[in-house]
Amino acid sequence: MSVTEVEAQKILLAHVAYVDGRVRDAEIKTAIAMAKECGGFGRLRKSDVVTELKFLLKHRIEDAVEVMLKSRPRVRERLVQLLWVMAICDGELHSTEEELIYQIADDLQVDRATLALQQPQL
Repeated sequence: MSVTEVEAQKILLAHVAYVDGRVRDAEIKTAIAMAKECGGFGRLRKSDVVTELKFLLKHRIEDAVEVMLKSRPRVRERLVQLLWVMAICDGELHSTEEELIYQIADDLQVDRATLALQQPQL
């Protein structure tokens, strides 16, 4: 299934939002706020955003990464920053979120030094 770069970014954000088993209000609000950054979820209601996030989970991370590898390194680095924002927006960084972001960053060929500088400290 072919996806656009914007859809690929949304897919990766959705996977980070749900990796700990549930999506919290802070994650929904963050997804809405990211609309300008990556063509996100527009003016959808909260319930519509949850539905959209669940739909995005049907896509494989690998397919989204494959699309994102065609973008410039700066775009991939910025995406990883957004993944960190999504992960910590609820005030916690779960180990499953951290592991997934490191996996995605490695797959996106974002170097570990850049990744370490981007990782937020709670």
